[in-house]
Amino acid sequence: MVVVLAAAELFGSKLNRELEFAQLPSLGELKARAVGVFNDEISARKRPGMPAGGFNLHYIQLFDPVNGRWTELKSPSQLSDYCQIYLFQKDSWNKESQGPIPSPTRPSPVPPPYASRPIARTSSPMRKQQGTPQRRIGSPLRKPVTRGASPAITNTASPKREPISMTRSASPARSLATPRKHSSPAVSRLSPAHTLAVIRAPSTATRKSISPARMSSMSPTGPVAVPYNEKLTMLYTHMLGEKPQVGDEAFRQLFIKTRINIEPLMITKLFQQADANQDDLLSFGEWERFAEQYPTLIEAMYVRIRDCMIDEEQKADCEVFRSVITDLEEDLHKEQCIVNEAERHTANIEDMITKQKADLDKAKGSERNAKAVLDASRQETERARTTVNQRAADLAHTQEAQNKQLQLQHEAQTRVGEASYRAGELAKETEEAEKRLAELRRMVEEQEEYLQMARDREEQGHQEVDARNRDLDDALQSLEIAKNETQLALDRLSVSEQALTTAQAREEECGVSHLRSRDEVNKQTLKLEECDQELRIAFEREAVLRSRLADSEGILNAKKQEYQVLADANATHNMKRDQDEEKEQPLIEHEIRLRQQRMSLEAEEAKLRNEHRSFQTTTGR
Repeated sequence: MVVVLAAAELFGSKLNRELEFAQLPSLGELKARAVGVFNDEISARKRPGMPAGGFNLHYIQLFDPVNGRWTELKSPSQLSDYCQIYLFQKDSWNKESQGPIPSPTRPSPVPPPYASRPIARTSSPMRKQQGTPQRRIGSPLRKPVTRGASPAITNTASPKREPISMTRSASPARSLATPRKHSSPAVSRLSPAHTLAVIRAPSTATRKSISPARMSSMSPTGPVAVPYNEKLTMLYTHMLGEKPQVGDEAFRQLFIKTRINIEPLMITKLFQQADANQDDLLSFGEWERFAEQYPTLIEAMYVRIRDCMIDEEQKADCEVFRSVITDLEEDLHKEQCIVNEAERHTANIEDMITKQKADLDKAKGSERNAKAVLDASRQETERARTTVNQRAADLAHTQEAQNKQLQLQHEAQTRVGEASYRAGELAKETEEAEKRLAELRRMVEEQEEYLQMARDREEQGHQEVDARNRDLDDALQSLEIAKNETQLALDRLSVSEQALTTAQAREEECGVSHLRSRDEVNKQTLKLEECDQELRIAFEREAVLRSRLADSEGILNAKKQEYQVLADANATHNMKRDQDEEKEQPLIEHEIRLRQQRMSLEAEEAKLRNEHRSFQTTTGR
């Protein structure tokens, strides 16, 4: 959907309509649609006695928001969504005059007759929608665009009023439509001497930020004089309002609207004078004849209606700016709250970082303690392992000594057996010797020595057996001692192995605790890094919010200054308006008195002429 804002002038008033298209239109489609819409407006607004004719398009101009000027529309590529165009008509009864462009409205499918009032403005949907210009997060409104020495965008100063002369020229239109003098088309910024006809560009070219007050001030034409017939048409249209014809009350309301202080009886008398056919209705022809009789009054009415329109426009601008300032103040308050919340969030993050650092230091301390305990456990385990190895070596040495003692015991037992065997053999030999001695008593003498020797050898064998038995007892005692030492070594080895198992278990527990401490340190370090990252983001966000807050404050101050300029311009306009009206009042009253005196004299003269003719008829002279 593409919307083009099309403005044109009909019957002395500006109209601005929204033309909707499914896509970007061609120039032919745009012209056809615009001409059709304004022909419907002409049909609905035409009054009895007005010239006939339709909308006669001559050329189109497009407002360029970048350069702040109007350019001729030559290609559809120049169009964009919610662009503003102005349609000029060929020279005809509808003369183009400079004036403000009103707020855009949608055209009615079937416009009702007398549906709009060209001077007294009413609020439009666009003004309600755009009373508060839309603004992007962290970005200010665009500054006014100037063009050479042309007036600024926010120029709303009142125009210079024309002096009203009591002298009448041969042509009433010429005396009433005298153009205001301008040294040059360029007018200084916020000069109170410029007219309402000076172009005022909108702040931006988009629908979201075009203020209705600014849109209503755009006009592609330069400062020109308003033709006399257009002044009459405008005043007559204003009297008509939504009624089909002008009556006494509409005539009276025109005097009230223009703040011309004349007695009600005199207003009634003036209406009766204007109503030539005495049908209590004022036609356009009667209004033209009345204007020829009271040029100063008509000029004052037109100027005052124009000043009233300017005052309403300025007040509407002030109201829009007040609404914008209120919204900006609310936005500023919200942004200030957001900045405060961001500061609190940043402070919370800093506190969290401080706490995380303390937790990290605590975790690192726990890790150091766990590592120290682990190192001590490892040293204790190493000592227990060394003790176990030493005890195992002692056990081996004891077992080796025990084996040697067993071997010695075995050898002693073997020697004891051998000695016993020899003793038995010797006992057998002794028995044999005794037998031989008994048998051979004869050989007693030879065998006594042999017997004595055998007995000596037996005694020696018994002594040897006793010695071997003693050696065996000593070996048994040594074996018992070795067994006791082995058992003691085994007990010590078991204790050492239990101590080693305990130390290894403690070492494993210390290792697990150290791993947990290391994991906790890594976790706290990661949290600290996340908090640092969040703190950096919070600082950046706080800086952005502070920058946006400063921009909002700058925009708010600029809007307040613009509002003050508008208010001062409106006050200056109203003060000058009051002064001019005060100066005009005697002139108007003087003109009315002179006209009444002239009419009285003309009536008296007509009466005298009638009496004279009657006298001549009677006397025959």
